[in-house]
Amino acid sequence: MSMHPAVTKTTLCMVSTSVLSVQTPNMQPLGAPETDLSKILYKFMTPYILAAWNQALSNANLINSYPNLVHNLSFSSSIGNPPPINFTFIPDNLPSTKIQPEYIMNLINEEVATGCMDGPFTIEEAQFIYGGHF
Repeated sequence: MSMHPAVTKTTLCMVSTSVLSVQTPNMQPLGAPETDLSKILYKFMTPYILAAWNQALSNANLINSYPNLVHNLSFSSSIGNPPPINFTFIPDNLPSTKIQPEYIMNLINEEVATGCMDGPFTIEEAQFIYGGHF
């Protein structure tokens, strides 16, 4: 990407008007949207078009062979009843995150802004979301 300004010929199309003063409107800062921590755990994002998967399985007479596929794509697959977790474990980040930390933070912020990811959360908030240790 070039950092040089483009040279273009401009034509003024407005009349110059003198103004003694202009008052800047007082704008109250907008409040940041809050995250309902009780709903974070069951927020599902999928890149799949679920109606198309259902139609494709139906067209191919495969719904009986894969009866839970569309449900599992929608709500994730069941992993059974795992044993209770008795402590919180947070592993260190990969060493590669320290190479370009600004890039990593920008990537995370983009994911949060688009709604593909939530957070960041404190340990206490994460324990609330998961109902205990994680």
